[in-house]
Amino acid sequence: MGSKFSEVTVSGMLYALFKYEFIEEPAEKNILETLRKVKNVKKCSCVNPIWVAGSVFTGNMFFKCTTGEFDATEDYEIKKALTLYEANIKNKEK
Repeated sequence: MGSKFSEVTVSGMLYALFKYEFIEEPAEKNILETLRKVKNVKKCSCVNPIWVAGSVFTGNMFFKCTTGEFDATEDYEIKKALTLYEANIKNKEK
């Protein structure tokens, strides 16, 4: 999936977003709903995995489709999403 993200938990992501007043209360519901979509292998229209951390702001889009950048090393992704991405890849290889 390109450059590696820094891992963050759902609660850690929500704390950071609330602290800097980027989002309001429904964000946790949005993140958990997007994690369910990733688990069910829903993808961005470009056929790449959804960037869950960014989905709070942009909907179901891949990192590059959201930011226009290739390098994700300065950005975060939900740790559970990274685990799901890996599981989806392993299941596809079977």
